[in-house]
Amino acid sequence: MKFGDTFMQYLQGDQTGNLVKCAHVEYKILKKVLKNCRSQGSSSASCKNEQQKDEGNNELSSGLSQFCHCESCPLCDQIFFSELMREASHIAGCFSSRVRHLLHLHVARGIQRYKLRLRQCFKNDQQTMAEEGRMLIEYVIMNAIAIRKILKKYDKVHCSVNGNNFKSKMQAEHIELLQSPWLIELGAFYLNFDGIDGGEFSEFCSQFSCDLNGTEPVMTLTLPNSMKLEYSLTCAICLETVFNPYALSCGHLFCKLCACSAAFVLMFEGLKTASSNAKCPICREAGVYTNAVHMLELDLLQKRRCNEYWKERMAAEHAEDVKQTREYWDSRTKYAIGFLEPHGLFSPLDPGKFMEHVPGMPFFLAGPGATIGGMCATRCSGSIAVRYGTMRDNVISLKVVLPNGDVVKTASRARKSAAGEGILGVTMEVTLWPQKFPLHSVVTMYNFLTIKDAADVAIDTMLSGIQVSRVELLDEVQVRAVNIANENNLTELPTLIFEFICTGKYGRRLYGFA
Repeated sequence: MKFGDTFMQYLQGDQTGNLVKCAHVEYKILKKVLKNCRSQGSSSASCKNEQQKDEGNNELSSGLSQFCHCESCPLCDQIFFSELMREASHIAGCFSSRVRHLLHLHVARGIQRYKLRLRQCFKNDQQTMAEEGRMLIEYVIMNAIAIRKILKKYDKVHCSVNGNNFKSKMQAEHIELLQSPWLIELGAFYLNFDGIDGGEFSEFCSQFSCDLNGTEPVMTLTLPNSMKLEYSLTCAICLETVFNPYALSCGHLFCKLCACSAAFVLMFEGLKTASSNAKCPICREAGVYTNAVHMLELDLLQKRRCNEYWKERMAAEHAEDVKQTREYWDSRTKYAIGFLEPHGLFSPLDPGKFMEHVPGMPFFLAGPGATIGGMCATRCSGSIAVRYGTMRDNVISLKVVLPNGDVVKTASRARKSAAGEGILGVTMEVTLWPQKFPLHSVVTMYNFLTIKDAADVAIDTMLSGIQVSRVELLDEVQVRAVNIANENNLTELPTLIFEFICTGKYGRRLYGFA
């Protein structure tokens, strides 16, 4: 049976299916356009004459190409290529939207996942999903073959290579059906279905096969004419099997970490924040990161078939993500410190945990474990709250997303002052009070016989009005631990440590008082 009859039989059988509203290649109409092309005879004759001239001038020309490069038929091309481009674009759009919807039901997350699981208790629609996937695979394969057949027919009629050039144009426009990343996702969807249901849908997924343990991991699609298409699953950057894969608009697959590195963005920012000038590492096409496709089904397939490898890559990617996030926010914090310093200002928020000293500055900087939002959530203020107040005293306003989804912005202090500790929401924006940069600081240490004596002195000092910035109390056990860790020779008694922030003259007076 000729392909035209096979394609018409497919269309007639599909009219009762779910793809009635989807576009199809008008194969018979396009074939009729080629058949009625008036330039068919003259083009063939001119092609033969031109080939004979080429053979006389250059013996190698006939071996290099079977086709001549004669002018195409303007009347035929006006209808043929414009109509075929429109149909291919509609087919690619319909296929991607239907596959996206189908896969969203299969790999749903959050509350949507629980809703679908609850629905399956009353209605098992896995058979329906598998049937729709089969229809989509047949839909894209039949239309892709129809496009290839009609382009081959065009080159044969006109003795040209314009049909082959049109294939390259379709790839450049990202509407080549058999190179769509959604087809790879659909194949992974079927392979995941086959693994879950013990082969119940094996007759549907027989067109796809996947080898993740070979020297070069590939996914293979078998077409009706026994021709096979292989899709490489190797990341071109790290040369490993793609992990947490993303497909760029140009169709090339990369690990998320590798793609973010190539686009010069951080992992937590995502590929959608990449510059429009960022290029694909393989084809060098620009602007391909904005509409990148997250290959969730392919990642799930790898998790099930190569679980140990998947866990190793997950741990490595998580560690790199945490490192990038920490370094980014550290740089933002240091940038803010550097911005305030020329104005003689600094932020007094300084958690007692995860502190690191800023060279040349008489205070400590919140380290990797503390962020402004996290400090607001826990009301963490740090050791210099004695002088500058707690987190609540340094916040002017907040913009917070509450658990119910409401966005609240506080522009002044609430009337109710005893409202608990921290914020029960996600902090989006914080406005803080900066403080004047301290000119001098004095640190003193006092030893006492008992903890009570040290506590009494601390209370009396605070009530005396002396400007204390920090105060710490160590018992003899803590002092002994400091001696062991740092090889110091401190007196192992209860110790009180004060830091005073002041002017130079007042500092000398405090030192004499101490």
